[in-house]
Amino acid sequence: MTRYELSDGKSHKFWAIERNGKKLHIRYGRIGTDGQALEKSLASPEAAEKEETKLVAEKSRKGYQAVAASPTMNAATKTATKPAKSPLSSASTPVKSTPATPGAADESTLVVPTSWQGRVHPRRGYPSAGSTKTKIDGPAAKKALFEHYRLLQKKLLAGATQRVADGPLMKKVDARITAALPPSDPRVEGALGAIARFRADYGGKSRGEAAIDHWVSEKGLPFAVDAALHSVGFGMGIKPKASWESSPWFALSAIDNEQNATSFDAPGFVSHANDARPMLLRLRRLLAASSDRDYVAARDAAEKHRKKTAYLERVVASYLFPTERSWVEADIAEYKKEQKKVRSDSELRCWRPEHLCLLVASITRFDDFLQMNKIGDRSALPGEPHELTVTPHDVVPKQMVANYAATLLEGMGKELLPLARYWCESWFPHPDLVLALAAIPDDEAFNTLLDHANDKHALAALTQAVVAFPRRAERLIGERVRVQGKNYKVVAPLMPSDAGRPGAAGSKTALASASNLPAALVTPPWADAASRKKEAPAPIIGISMLSHPASLVWEEGEKERFALHDWDPEALEPGGYLETLQKGNWLPPGPFTKWTEAQWNKLDTDWEHHFKVVHGPEKISFAAATWWAEHPEYYCPLPLAVARFGMRMLPLVIEQAKRYPDRAVAHLGPFDAAELAPIVASVAHIKKVKSTTEGWLLRHPRATAVGLIPVAVGGSKDPQKAAVAGLQVLVRGGHEGVVREVASLYGGAVVAALDRILGVDPRLAKQPKAPAFWSPAKLPPVTLKSGGALPPEALDNLRVMLMLNELESPFPRLAEVLAECDRGSLAAFGWAIFEAWQRAGSPNDEKWVLAALGVLGDDEVARKLTPLVRKWPGESAHVRATLGLDVLAAMGTDLALSSIHGIAEKLKFEALQELAKKHIATIAKRRNLSVDELEDRLAPRLDLDPRGTMRLDYGGRTFTVGFDETLRPFVRDDSGKRLPDLPKPGAKDAAKVASRAQATFAALKKDVRAVGPNQIRRLERAMIAGRRWWGVDFDAFLVRHPLVGHLVRSLVWGAYASDALVATFRVAEDGALASIDDAAFALGEGRTVGLVHPLSLDEKTLARWGDVLSDYRILQPFPQLGRGRYATGEVEKAVKGATGKRIATSKVLGLVNFGWRRGAPQDSGHVGWMTRETTIGVLHLDLEDGFNVAALGETPEQTLGRITVGRSKALDAKLLRALGDVEASELAHSLVALVS
Repeated sequence: MTRYELSDGKSHKFWAIERNGKKLHIRYGRIGTDGQALEKSLASPEAAEKEETKLVAEKSRKGYQAVAASPTMNAATKTATKPAKSPLSSASTPVKSTPATPGAADESTLVVPTSWQGRVHPRRGYPSAGSTKTKIDGPAAKKALFEHYRLLQKKLLAGATQRVADGPLMKKVDARITAALPPSDPRVEGALGAIARFRADYGGKSRGEAAIDHWVSEKGLPFAVDAALHSVGFGMGIKPKASWESSPWFALSAIDNEQNATSFDAPGFVSHANDARPMLLRLRRLLAASSDRDYVAARDAAEKHRKKTAYLERVVASYLFPTERSWVEADIAEYKKEQKKVRSDSELRCWRPEHLCLLVASITRFDDFLQMNKIGDRSALPGEPHELTVTPHDVVPKQMVANYAATLLEGMGKELLPLARYWCESWFPHPDLVLALAAIPDDEAFNTLLDHANDKHALAALTQAVVAFPRRAERLIGERVRVQGKNYKVVAPLMPSDAGRPGAAGSKTALASASNLPAALVTPPWADAASRKKEAPAPIIGISMLSHPASLVWEEGEKERFALHDWDPEALEPGGYLETLQKGNWLPPGPFTKWTEAQWNKLDTDWEHHFKVVHGPEKISFAAATWWAEHPEYYCPLPLAVARFGMRMLPLVIEQAKRYPDRAVAHLGPFDAAELAPIVASVAHIKKVKSTTEGWLLRHPRATAVGLIPVAVGGSKDPQKAAVAGLQVLVRGGHEGVVREVASLYGGAVVAALDRILGVDPRLAKQPKAPAFWSPAKLPPVTLKSGGALPPEALDNLRVMLMLNELESPFPRLAEVLAECDRGSLAAFGWAIFEAWQRAGSPNDEKWVLAALGVLGDDEVARKLTPLVRKWPGESAHVRATLGLDVLAAMGTDLALSSIHGIAEKLKFEALQELAKKHIATIAKRRNLSVDELEDRLAPRLDLDPRGTMRLDYGGRTFTVGFDETLRPFVRDDSGKRLPDLPKPGAKDAAKVASRAQATFAALKKDVRAVGPNQIRRLERAMIAGRRWWGVDFDAFLVRHPLVGHLVRSLVWGAYASDALVATFRVAEDGALASIDDAAFALGEGRTVGLVHPLSLDEKTLARWGDVLSDYRILQPFPQLGRGRYATGEVEKAVKGATGKRIATSKVLGLVNFGWRRGAPQDSGHVGWMTRETTIGVLHLDLEDGFNVAALGETPEQTLGRITVGRSKALDAKLLRALGDVEASELAHSLVALVS
């Protein structure tokens, strides 16, 4: 509906009208209400149009003004921007876009989520038109467009053996660019547009938007529309190599009007590189915000194209002008008509999702969507819950509609409700479609979210709906809680009421007085940020970078690591990959190291260019390295080239770093070059490369200072911000002297400017806004050690500090605030915010909430957080899990660090497991310990007494907790009788005391379940690896440890001299050492201790120790004395015996308990092998079936392939003999367990 409003100081009324055929739908009333509705039928559509014009004119004379609104909404759409003026059109009523701002009580208004505003494909006359960016930089667009063409010319066109479109059109494009002529012929520009949007490599940039800006700035919007519609009729691509000898070819082909097929589908073309949607979206934005004159002229240009036979061009025109209802309806009608003719996939090329999405972004009615899906009425939704059928062979997938959810929401308004509700109730709801329900001002939409609040996406949407519609939330959630309806426990915390706020009525915690508050909360660090910002020095323009001779500085072992081939070390050996390329007789058999230059050139036809870098003649190898540096989308590791060619690679490295800085930083380590500093600093904020970038900056402090200082004092906004942050890394890293020395070489003005820049924390410049889920009234109070809770103002200042805090860079004065607060209240406060964040869908831009647990959390928070961190990777939340590890590390308690150790020990998500191992290694290095030594110190004591027990008091009676051989806790009463569990408190027990005891025991069981298996695996691994302890460490960290000591007393230990076993012993119940004869045992001077592997004991000694443990009824936590022992011949037999066996996938996965690991997931998560690290290399056990990490049930069994060293070298008897005795025996032990 088109909405008109009258606000003259006395009246505040609205009137809205919509024409549908020969009917007029009218609604009117007071602003802020739904008003009343009426329907008026006329004799014909023409009569209805005439009557609508008359009524609108009457209302205009009375002072009503048009406002932008959804065609199907009864109220205005909230927006903070002023939309553009709409033109007079035969298809749309003139709209003056001055939307009303609804009052606080108005909850009938569509509320477009803030996070979606940038995703809307704007429509003219709608609020989105006013939020569009229309500023055009013509010279910059021209430069980007021309450079893109020249890059493609260098990479593709010059070497092409076939140029299909070498006719007049392509020559005109080439002449236009070469002579820098202005645009003149729309068809020529259309061809150039196809080239502009072509991405020549994976991750490369498209310049279609630059083409639009260039055309508009040079020739205006109508010309741009003409050129763009020509452009979609062209496609550009690289045809795959047909044979080893042929070269790629470049083609520019025109649309085939008879078949309605676009060049996207031309055989052999890379369709992903031709996506015109970003280019068209840019043009649609400009049209939505254009003047009436430009719009009408552009529309007329599009109308001429619609008269052509190419369906795609007509759909594109409708997409660019979505308010032209007659166009959209005609395209949908044609679509519905044509889909009935489709009988084969070859006829579907014009109905690909790339094209259908243009229609999806143009519709404004639910009926339009149903028509596209061959459904005749609103009640007949499709049977399949995950997609709506479009043709017998194709679909409008839910994912596509989700990508356009924001556009559909603004365009369809309340009419989107059935669709959004349907997908919310589907078996796999999409978060964007569910979020649309949160924006629709309707009880049905809100109740749908309440009904599905047990789903994380619905709960996140519900959180936003509560903020948008608090009165509706109070009413509907309150009613559900009152009657204990579906999900009432889940939604109760979302009630908007402020009951429980510190200091409010009913609150049990009094507010602290101002004099008792931490000073930093009364006068926060940002209080004078505004004045500091005004004092910022003016940029110093024109500073040239000082000379700094570049060099290559290798760290110990680094060059050797760069030279390693990380894909397949055995491919270069006899029988390896290079020799397999000789199949087909295109290369002669024999050692590849003796190939001639011509034979090496033959290898150029294969994509494995890195082999030439490693072993080819220097001329060919360096040419290959140069080629790869310009084509990083192909696999060819740069480190290999750097290791071989050294400084000759620097220009190529710099060029690649400029284009793909986040990819290149991993290979920049040895280069000490000032030119690299700004590039490295520009990506230092990216989490995945942060440690690498900061490592480079700190490794090359002088080069960093030379390269960053000119940018820091005179660069543009983003580069300057990155440069200042990079210099602050140097200052924090102890290189402030270097920074000041280099600054002095640039001059006094630079020194003064730098002093003022580095003296201000950039985080103080702007206070972040509170997120929607921030509701202090519903959070537990933060109390001070001196008494009282933080008042709202102080709590909000604490919130700002937490938002600005970084785990690697603590916010100023936050520590002193936290030091004055009660730790328990901080932990409860932090966890409550975290739960609110989770209910809101864990938005990534508010991840400070998770990071805040690093400074607020305690052991209880660590207990609750660890299981979430372990499961997040399986929920596509690896980045969140990575931050979770950082948070546990920041907590720093023994339990938190032990949790990281547990993740490092065992986790099915290998990437996160590796990060946990790095955390442990980093902590160990910081403490000057080995990882094993750190693990000794991380074993948690769990508040056990020196005897390894815990006393629980019920007031009138007590119980003692002990542990069995697997560290499972048990309870004994005062008489020493073992009980099945801790009994419930009785009438004679002290209720509060007993309750605390029960809570303590529950927490103990939870902790032991988490850390116990890790300690058992740790000791088993120590036995296999032959780890040794000095006597003093053995006594302190094993024998006397209250938890680990229970395991130590169940195992047989050895005393070693120069790594030779000289005696065996055990640890008695009282901690004393006892020999095999049960006599007192003394370790002896200079001897070390280790767990005895059964392979080092003879049969007699094994039997005697078995009798000793049996006499004392000692059970072992893992097989030690009863472990399988295998000689070399038996190992070879076990290896051969495993090949070809059909084994349950669950048993194969169980190999991780025997030192094996899953292979790296390949495409679509497929794992095709297991690996095991040994002294002779990494063993690979091939799995002929393989499995998908996300769908293990699809392959219940595996056929075991051969075991190799690396990917190709057979594990023969000679290699097995190179393994140590224990290592070989353990390999056989794992394989026997697998096939048994």
